[in-house]
Amino acid sequence: MALWEAIQRLPHETFLQVQALYLDHFPIEVRHYLAHWIEEQNWSEVGPDGPGQEMASALVSALIRELQRVHAAMDSAHFVARNNLAEAINDFSRYQRCPTALVQTMQHCLRQELQLVQQSQQNGATDPGFWDPDHMTDILEMQNNLRQMKEVDLRHLEEEQENFHIQYNKYENINRALNSLQGREGQQGVEAKVLLLQNQNAEMQQNLKMKFAAIEETRKAYWQKQLTNFQRLQALQEVVESELVMYKREQQLAGNGTPITRSLDKIQSWFERLFESIWEMRQQITTFQRLRESSKFQFNDQVIQVDSLASEVTKLLSTLITKAFVIENQPPQVVKTCTKFAASVRLLVGGKLNIHMISPQVTASIVSEAQARQLYQRDNSQTSRIHTCGEILNNKGTIEYHPSSRQLIASFRCMQLPKIKRTEKKGNECVVMDKKFALLFQTSFKIAGEVPVEAWTLSLPIAVIVNVSQEPNAWATVSWDNAVAEEGRAPFDVPDHAPWPKVAEMLNAKFMSACGRPLTEDNLKVLAAKAFGSHTPQDYNSLSLTWSQFCKEPLHNRSFTFWEWFYQILKLTQGDLRHLWNDGLILGFIGREQTREVLQRCRPGTFLLRFSDSELGGISISTITSSSGCSGEECMAVQSIKPWTHKDLKMRSLPDRIRDISRLTLLYKDIPKDVHKDIPKDVHKDIHKDVHKDEVFGKYYTPVQAESPPNGYITPVLLTFVPELAGQSPSSSFPTSYPQGALTTPDDTARPIHPTDETRTDGMLTFDDQFEDDLDIDIDLVFEDILPDLTRNMREFQNLFNLTGITGAQG
Repeated sequence: MALWEAIQRLPHETFLQVQALYLDHFPIEVRHYLAHWIEEQNWSEVGPDGPGQEMASALVSALIRELQRVHAAMDSAHFVARNNLAEAINDFSRYQRCPTALVQTMQHCLRQELQLVQQSQQNGATDPGFWDPDHMTDILEMQNNLRQMKEVDLRHLEEEQENFHIQYNKYENINRALNSLQGREGQQGVEAKVLLLQNQNAEMQQNLKMKFAAIEETRKAYWQKQLTNFQRLQALQEVVESELVMYKREQQLAGNGTPITRSLDKIQSWFERLFESIWEMRQQITTFQRLRESSKFQFNDQVIQVDSLASEVTKLLSTLITKAFVIENQPPQVVKTCTKFAASVRLLVGGKLNIHMISPQVTASIVSEAQARQLYQRDNSQTSRIHTCGEILNNKGTIEYHPSSRQLIASFRCMQLPKIKRTEKKGNECVVMDKKFALLFQTSFKIAGEVPVEAWTLSLPIAVIVNVSQEPNAWATVSWDNAVAEEGRAPFDVPDHAPWPKVAEMLNAKFMSACGRPLTEDNLKVLAAKAFGSHTPQDYNSLSLTWSQFCKEPLHNRSFTFWEWFYQILKLTQGDLRHLWNDGLILGFIGREQTREVLQRCRPGTFLLRFSDSELGGISISTITSSSGCSGEECMAVQSIKPWTHKDLKMRSLPDRIRDISRLTLLYKDIPKDVHKDIPKDVHKDIHKDVHKDEVFGKYYTPVQAESPPNGYITPVLLTFVPELAGQSPSSSFPTSYPQGALTTPDDTARPIHPTDETRTDGMLTFDDQFEDDLDIDIDLVFEDILPDLTRNMREFQNLFNLTGITGAQG
């Protein structure tokens, strides 16, 4: 059934090709209801003659038996599918004299299916959206029932009523003739005529009574069918609306980076078909009312409450259209005042209504959480009474029809929020960023000029900021809301705690969406330990994280919260380290103890990249070194370089900094799942991989400039120098040619640019006993003019080294 499942995930246009394929051969219901059985058979092994003829005959017989079994198990609710399967059974029975023809047809259809799936996968057009053919089958059956009622039942009722009126007119004519003859009693032949007319009158009266009773029974039967159809339409509408609710939930999870799997185009096709069915029922009820009003007789309508059902159907229709007004492209969930943003809304049934002919307007406004809650407590007709909490520029759009996609969309491309009205007092930043708002989109129009509709929809919750410094707290608010919001909540209530697996899923989705590669289980364990402030391993999946732990309480011995720490790492990785992260070169989320245990079993010069615990948005290098002239484990030390932030990496990239530090040679790539101190070194070497840094970082190195620039200037560069890791003079570890830098010096005044106090960054080397505090290594940023003459280069480097040593001693 894997192939048919893939077919159901194809884009709508491609799926239509599959439908057309089966229209030429047999009903697609055969393929759907027998999908598993069909894909289990060896159709490709059947040949045109010989043993293949016998195999084909057996396959066709088995296919017919399977169809008969499925057909017998179907109830009357699946009228259309059951009827199509019955036709297929009759058609397939004719193939028993030439079974290979049917087998070849099946082979052709399966080959075409596979080809369409492969083409979609190659084009990247496979749509993983949800598609349940049973929903469409039920709606199509409903349409067929209503069509049959219109063409058969309603027409029959109309004909019966017309015949009754004709017969009744004849009955009245006989009565008038009888009355006129009774005034001429005694004349010759009158008595015979009177007797004849009296007999005809009695017979016709009896027939009229029977016809009247039959019409009433027909009316009741027809009405009972309509009541049943109405109940089924209500149930179908609930199913379709539930699919839309799940799509909106996926939209909200997409705010955290989770991909949307459901297709709005397919949901629109359900809405359109359902709208056609409800509209057809409404038209039939109108016709039924007209028949009642045109009748000369008063039927017994105590059971048939036409006006009541007509009102309910109109209400159902209005509700469907209101639900069909959705936001296709949500506005950003963090909106900065005086900054442009966009959104678009879509009416899922608009094409069937020709609404674009009247060009309805859509208005966008911003409401607070309390105002949004009022919307759900009032009727749709009262949305205009809701007060807003800010003015949006360019907040009006027109619903436009796009024939190629059959979509009715109103786009808002340049909205802007100049200011926002808050009820909170200024100065309490955390409380301000906790407050959520939403965009309210509303429109009004009439269906076929008859039924007025006021439709509105709310966006996902948004946080409004006035400064970029508020962005982390704003994203904490909307990310938590997206992750833990419960279905059917009042806007925008969320629990103040959430199971850790749900929080971990949110963190992983955000990291994968922004940076490309998901977090590992070990990464998530480190995040859990940090969020809960735990120093001992435990089963975090059974714990719940509070909102306060998530983004309010500072981490242990830190001035920032868990979310602020995670968010800044996310931004650093997305902006500066994305390629390194995707290549698996950054271990990132790894604890201090695990880092020490990992590196203590590695060769000197092995290093790994981890996110800093003490510096917001910082990445650090931890390495294992050995003291010169010393051997043994007591001479090995794990050291950590002061973390680099976005500002540092903007000046010089991380791969170039790693190249600058010659003592960093081997990158530790894989973390063993279980690291214990009693694991021998030779065993440990078998469960991880050390790679020379040039093999993995080489493609990211900035290319060196081999020749002097033609403009007459010598280009200085910024280099990373760590005295404690140099082990020799700085000049001996520097390359003889450098990438182009940002500073230039005229060649007529060319001379060495020596580091001064302003061009140096002082720090400290971090050894094992200081590792817990994540202290820093000195990094001297050395600027140097490069002269074309090699001899002069060496002399200048020596002068630079001497001056650096003197400066360091004096400092």
